[in-house]
Amino acid sequence: MHVQTLHLLIDAVTLLNNRGLLERVEKMSQYTELKAQIAKLQEQAEEARRAEMEAVLADIRRKIVEYGFTAQDLGLVGRPARPAPKWIAGKNRERFLISQAHS
Repeated sequence: MHVQTLHLLIDAVTLLNNRGLLERVEKMSQYTELKAQIAKLQEQAEEARRAEMEAVLADIRRKIVEYGFTAQDLGLVGRPARPAPKWIAGKNRERFLISQAHS
């Protein structure tokens, strides 16, 4: 490396350091690295969740059979009807019906 080039590099690093730019570049690098780590951890967590789902589901099925739970016990049937949307409440619903075209 030429001496002149080396001096230019030293001057550039000194300038960056004096202005705090070098520190900001390092922090940005840390931020980018942390984002990459987060993405990798999220991917690993999703893989672990998928791997454990079958075992959890098998355990739930076993307990349902063991304790004799019914769909009603689990809240899967017998739910109350949903109320009408507020925008239609008190209005003549027939005017909202779609007529059947006869061919």
